[in-house]
Amino acid sequence: MNRSLVACTALTAALCGAPVATAAPGTCWETTATAAAEGGVPWEYLHRVKWCGGPAGITSVSPPTVQARPTDPTCEWRGVRETGTSRAGDSWESFSTGEFTCRDAAGEPHQVNPWVVVVVHPDGSHDVDRGVAGA
Repeated sequence: MNRSLVACTALTAALCGAPVATAAPGTCWETTATAAAEGGVPWEYLHRVKWCGGPAGITSVSPPTVQARPTDPTCEWRGVRETGTSRAGDSWESFSTGEFTCRDAAGEPHQVNPWVVVVVHPDGSHDVDRGVAGA
């Protein structure tokens, strides 16, 4: 919703002759990305990040938050293994990885590590890369 508001504000400013750079300074956004393996998985893994920016660039990025839970009794959530944020040019990268232990059909435990990388941009857009190691 905030992204639409920014686009409308920028469009209105341009139509009125005002410089677009003055539109909606200090706007903030939030996105949630999921990690999943092919064919469905017996767990959920969500990575959430919030960031603020304006014409001069990104002004703040929150540490990522992770929500995870098994959706099947064959898996157990072991915890977040790593999270972080780092600058990537004019953008910022937010990443996380977690760990589940899941039992296969024979009852053998296997470690599963979902991971998400979200690159946030000063205009409110973002790119997502995600995957599962050990699946």
